[in-house]
Amino acid sequence: MLENDFIEFSNSPWASPVVLTKKPDGSFRFCCDYRKLNAVTKKDSYPLMRIDDALDRLTGTTYFSSMDCNQAFYQVELDEADREK
Repeated sequence: MLENDFIEFSNSPWASPVVLTKKPDGSFRFCCDYRKLNAVTKKDSYPLMRIDDALDRLTGTTYFSSMDCNQAFYQVELDEADREK
């Protein structure tokens, strides 16, 4: 991940512990414990709608798209002001 510029070294006080967990197929899952970060993060005043409500809104639509969820987290760049977190 470091070689591919997905991650970088940091000494941030917001740092979260990382654990590599083995999947059933033998590959590894990258996991972070965000509990300390979540405890100090301001709650979103505009939370996402419930998934069933979102799916109901697709009724009658002709086109819709979805994001590739396999590596989607790494495809969204953080705003510079939020990088310390």
